[in-house]
Amino acid sequence: MAIKKQYKCSACGNVTPKWAGQCSICNEWNTIDEYDAPAAAAGVGKTSSAAKGFRAAKVATGNKARPVSEIAQQSDTMKRISSGIKEFDRVLGGGLVEGGVVLLAGSPGVGKSTLALLVASKAAEQGGKVLYISGEETANQVASRAVRIGAASGTSGSLGDTLFLLSEGNLQNALVQVNDLRPDLVVVDSIQTLLSEESEGRVGSVTQVNEVATDFTNLAKQLGIPTILIGHVTKDGAIAGPRVVEHLVDVVLFFEDSQDSPLRLLRAIKNRYGATDEIGCFEHTSEGLMPVDDPSGFFVDAHAEGTNGFAVSITLEGRRALPTEIQSLVTATKLPNPRKITQGIDHGRAQMIQAVIDKYVNLRLLDQDVYVATTGGLRLQDPATDLAVVAAIISSRTGIAVPSDAVFLGEVSLTGEVRAPRDREKRIFEASRLGFSKIFTTPGSVPKDVKGLIPVSTVYELAEKIKKMQ
Repeated sequence: MAIKKQYKCSACGNVTPKWAGQCSICNEWNTIDEYDAPAAAAGVGKTSSAAKGFRAAKVATGNKARPVSEIAQQSDTMKRISSGIKEFDRVLGGGLVEGGVVLLAGSPGVGKSTLALLVASKAAEQGGKVLYISGEETANQVASRAVRIGAASGTSGSLGDTLFLLSEGNLQNALVQVNDLRPDLVVVDSIQTLLSEESEGRVGSVTQVNEVATDFTNLAKQLGIPTILIGHVTKDGAIAGPRVVEHLVDVVLFFEDSQDSPLRLLRAIKNRYGATDEIGCFEHTSEGLMPVDDPSGFFVDAHAEGTNGFAVSITLEGRRALPTEIQSLVTATKLPNPRKITQGIDHGRAQMIQAVIDKYVNLRLLDQDVYVATTGGLRLQDPATDLAVVAAIISSRTGIAVPSDAVFLGEVSLTGEVRAPRDREKRIFEASRLGFSKIFTTPGSVPKDVKGLIPVSTVYELAEKIKKMQ
């Protein structure tokens, strides 16, 4: 029986008999790939008996409904397994979970494989048996990278025979190895590089990626083994493969970088076992990835006395409060259309803030070039940093230096009023902890033992207080 060609959308999974540039269901462009009918349906393909056993595990039998109270008592004792990396555990919500499947995605070169290998080495160093499966590199290449980042022997030199490397491109063989070894942690690098004998299509196609993710997820649940699956991303930055993979796994992590900073941020997009508002910080060095407990130094620069055109705020990345510096340059121009350039801040919001300053502070900006940027390559979407943008622009326009121990917290409205930011007390507490002695924010209660609060209700009031610093 001939195998019929079909086409499937990688975004929504819609199957069509003909190729099209745009999916008719989800309206996404360039997401439709060709794939062949499954070998089993066409009567072709060979599968080992061991692999067939794993396939049979996909069908649950003998399950019965149970009272939720009984299930809740068992879930309260859900065991967390520390990865040995505080920043990684923070994003997961306390550590890996038995049988939990984590999808780790990120752009090429960001350090996904290095992070996964670091997690594997730390888990092995704690005495656990870890299997690292690589479909992209040979075992020698992985071992060489492990030596370079110090993961071959561990910090205490006690890895011994607990970290196993497997270079394998065949899904069924990899599953057999997991079943025979029964490790405490499995890392798969990556799901786009393994090929299943039971599905047609090229390596990395929609059908193959779905098959690989499904089989590893089922095996992880069956044996209770925490599993980390590394996934690629498309040119648009979305996780490659069918959306069903993201629904299938328990946790989806995204590892992102900045072209202007060695800092790497790990975010949880989906987490069945914890919150999705935490981030983990890592620094990319010549020796690999290093966890960063306090990333303050990446976003705040040291300035000489009397420097103007900068202001510091506290932004929330997830639940973590981070100090960030806003810099501004206001200069006269002879161009008929003055330049208004922003970097790291929403351009429309920066334009709005400049209009508010022009009207309510009476500082003319319409005929001035105005540049506003963040330091460290941080991209801000937090409106609580509006007041710092105002302070930086006023400082540059008037030439008055803002004290380096001042921090600005507040959202600016179109009426020129300053609104209280979300989690105001948390930001104030973090500013005080970092040593800022002048905290410009809205009036209101403050955490205990916090001093130096300077209340401001309007941008005009802020401008007058900055002028008094001259």
